[in-house]
Amino acid sequence: MLKPILFVTSLTLSILPGLSSAQNNFTSTEGIQKSCALQEKQNFNHGTSNADKQSQVICRDIALLKQVARWVDQLKVSPNRDFTSRDFDTMVRKEITYIRQQLGASRKTLEKMQLKPNEGLMIEPAQWQLDLNGDSKISPWEKYFFAVVKPGERPFTMSMPSDDPNYYQEHFNLQAKFQVDQSDVYWALAYHQFFEGFTNLILSFQIDMSDRRQMRIKMIDPVSLQKSHALIGAGLATSERMRQSLLAETDDQDEWIPNPNQKNHVFPLAMDQAAFNIWGKFLGETIPLWNGKTILAPPSNAGGMLGSTAKMCPPNQGLNVATLFKRAPTYFDSSLSVRYACMSVDKDHPASQLAKMAEEALEQGRNNPKSPEWSFVRYFYWVN
Repeated sequence: MLKPILFVTSLTLSILPGLSSAQNNFTSTEGIQKSCALQEKQNFNHGTSNADKQSQVICRDIALLKQVARWVDQLKVSPNRDFTSRDFDTMVRKEITYIRQQLGASRKTLEKMQLKPNEGLMIEPAQWQLDLNGDSKISPWEKYFFAVVKPGERPFTMSMPSDDPNYYQEHFNLQAKFQVDQSDVYWALAYHQFFEGFTNLILSFQIDMSDRRQMRIKMIDPVSLQKSHALIGAGLATSERMRQSLLAETDDQDEWIPNPNQKNHVFPLAMDQAAFNIWGKFLGETIPLWNGKTILAPPSNAGGMLGSTAKMCPPNQGLNVATLFKRAPTYFDSSLSVRYACMSVDKDHPASQLAKMAEEALEQGRNNPKSPEWSFVRYFYWVN
């Protein structure tokens, strides 16, 4: 799980900048080191221009990535730690609280950012060669951590970064560069909203081991839980803004995520019209579901996770996702604990078609791994 989180957080940084001034130079290792040293010295508040604000976000996120990498290394030193102990819980909460605070600071900067043409920084991610874990050396995984994957159909993995230099030479575009535009700002903003939402979600709950016969999940912070719902919902809305912004672009030079008409880009995945259409259809179902306007009511005979979801509610009812967050009980100890969020499907709260979309995508994926629907499920790692 940590690999995609670290990788996407780092790539989120990389979407932001590259400018002519030496203090906002993200096209070389020396440039990023100097730019971020200046920002860190001033608590990531140096300058007021859009270039400066892009630099603030990138450098704050890189500092956060370093903090996480060092924390992970500390956990490796003590692999036999009691993960159910109060001390471990306190340590993890302290770390996640810090991550939440830093993500929130960057998110607030991104929310206010509106770039004019050519105000975006130029980015060369493979040049961002930094000591991330603080061991005073740059290992291969650190040297190439920000590099962009070559286009292709490599399988998605949930592993830590590779330490094999040949792996990066073979699978990564080490010459990739792009100039940030407003669509890319939305891309970064959506990721920050999602990740900040997830940190709030984690901090809302605690594992309760007071009853040794069973482990229960205890809700300890309803404010964080509702904040999580709001932030993830905002991320979904930002994703739609990004989709519309990308489709409206008419230029075609040094692009990150392209629209169907743009060819000069370094994005690892093909984004044709079918991908944009499915993206829009997905958000068109997900946003009202997330906001409680529609109900998650998979068919009772569905298999896998969909089938498990169907059994959580009585017949002819489904889950109101917004209610899940807004009226959560103190304890969750079984799937029946979510029945407070079950409600009947009616004309005011129709059944969402998202479950049907997911089932069709899975079926098409089994029959045709390259189908647009199944490809989009995998694309979500990149395009949120």
